[in-house]
Amino acid sequence: MQKFLIAGILLVSIGIAGWAFQGYSTSGEEIISVPVSGQQGILAPVSLDPSMSPVRVMLWVKSGLLLNKGDNAAYQFEITVIGPGQQKILSLSGERSELRTDQGSSYEENQLNHVVGVFDVVSAGPYRVVWQVIPERAEITGISILLRRNVEGLNIYMLALAGVLFVLAWGLIIQGRRRGRSL
Repeated sequence: MQKFLIAGILLVSIGIAGWAFQGYSTSGEEIISVPVSGQQGILAPVSLDPSMSPVRVMLWVKSGLLLNKGDNAAYQFEITVIGPGQQKILSLSGERSELRTDQGSSYEENQLNHVVGVFDVVSAGPYRVVWQVIPERAEITGISILLRRNVEGLNIYMLALAGVLFVLAWGLIIQGRRRGRSL
C-alpha cells in the first residue's frame, strides 16, 4: 500500500511542477510568432506599448543531431531586443549540447523553447528582435521567434508545493528502507 502512496505523491508532485511550468510558458497573449530562416536576422519592428507589459521573448528551435559518445555541441544562439532609441532592452546568448555516456551513436530530433527573458515596455514604439542561431553539429530544421504580452511570472507557490511533495515521497522511501521493508 505504501508503494502506491509514494508513487501517487511523486506523480502529483511532477504534475504540479509541470502545470506550473506550462502556465509560465503559455501565460499572456501571443503578439507574434514568426518563423525565420537562415542563421541570423532582424525581425520587422513590432509596435509595443506599456499596456502590454510584461512581455516574454522566446526562441523555438527544431533540430536534428547525430549523437556520439561525449559532449555533442548542437548550436549556439543569441537574441537581443532593441527598443526605441536603439536601447538594448534584453539579451541572451547560449549553447545547446547533448551529453551521451553510452557507446554507439543515434540520431535525435529536438524541439526546444528557449525563454530569452521578460521585460517591461517602458515607452511605446517600435521594438526590434535581432537573432542568431549558429549550428555546430546539428541540422537546424526550424526556428521561430515568439513574443507574448501580459505574461505572468513563475508560480513559486506551486513549485514549492511540488518540491515539498517530492521530498515527502523520498522521505517515505528512506523511512521504509530504514525499517527494513523493501519498497
